[in-house]
Amino acid sequence: MCPFLTSKPKCLRHDATYNPITSNGALGEVTLLNGSAKQVLPLEPSGDNAMLAEGSYQAAAGSKAGLRLTFPGKSAELFRFVLP
Repeated sequence: MCPFLTSKPKCLRHDATYNPITSNGALGEVTLLNGSAKQVLPLEPSGDNAMLAEGSYQAAAGSKAGLRLTFPGKSAELFRFVLP
């Protein structure tokens, strides 16, 4: 599984050989930290293997992001990264 941020926060779910894995029934949120500003955006399943956040947000190079994903029957997975 590998998170990607595009013009809208978007997470694509796939296996180690990049075959899509469905995001149906998944829950998620991305937390963006830009200086002292904190935004929490819910992620909703969008398409076969994507989860997408709607709405406006502010992020720039160096912003920190936290991604929390929960898939049916699984424990929550947490990812932390800094935007390039």
